[in-house]
Amino acid sequence: MNFSWRHAFPEANTLTAGRFWAADSRAAEASVEQGWAQRYGLALGDTLTLQLGDEQRSFTVTSFRKADWDSFRVNFFLLLNAGAVQDAPYNLICAFHLPATQAAQLAPLTRQFPNISLLDIDAILGRVREVIDRVSQAVQLVMGFSLLAGVLVVLAALQATAGERRHDNAVLRTLGARRTQLRGAVLVEFGALGALASLLAVAAAAVIGVVVARETFELALVPPWPALLAGGLAGTALSMLAGWWGTRRILRTPPALALRDA
Repeated sequence: MNFSWRHAFPEANTLTAGRFWAADSRAAEASVEQGWAQRYGLALGDTLTLQLGDEQRSFTVTSFRKADWDSFRVNFFLLLNAGAVQDAPYNLICAFHLPATQAAQLAPLTRQFPNISLLDIDAILGRVREVIDRVSQAVQLVMGFSLLAGVLVVLAALQATAGERRHDNAVLRTLGARRTQLRGAVLVEFGALGALASLLAVAAAAVIGVVVARETFELALVPPWPALLAGGLAGTALSMLAGWWGTRRILRTPPALALRDA
């Protein structure tokens, strides 16, 4: 595993439990990031044994820290007291900000110092964003096919019950119902169906997103309620549109013709 050692408390970190060692201390102490400690069930006073080069050394956990990973400073899950490490082998690491206009200076630097490894975080994040965008496009494409399939199912159900609906509308028209009233009843019917389906879809998306983010990626996700509600309203409107489109000919059928065919 990657770890480091130092005398002073690191920047972009917050002490959450225990105590951090003094700058002149030589005690074999370790400070653990709280997320890493929770993952492996560590507690204050536990002992960690590490392989440093060709020898093993043990350190006592005396503090927990919360690291600000968004600061882009060099952070480690595990920090050791530098006074107790002494002559262990090591590599040097640092982070710095380079304006985009000076990115061309990295190539001469790597040629001058070939033993230096440079990681362009901006390029890595750009690649991650590209992958996320492609996954998002794939999900949107699947969602579009799902909506299309749902509309086809609604139209097929209307086609299967067209005879019954035509007869019911003819009877209601004979009893005095106006076409606008029947059209409104259809919109209410399919609006209720669409609202119920949208409610189930929004609730399932929010719950699944929160569970996957917490259990798989160990992130705290706040569901994007405005986008989810907008999608639910769009689904309800699409259901109403499908219902109106599938029953428009039925509503235009004269009552006498519908009752004669029945």
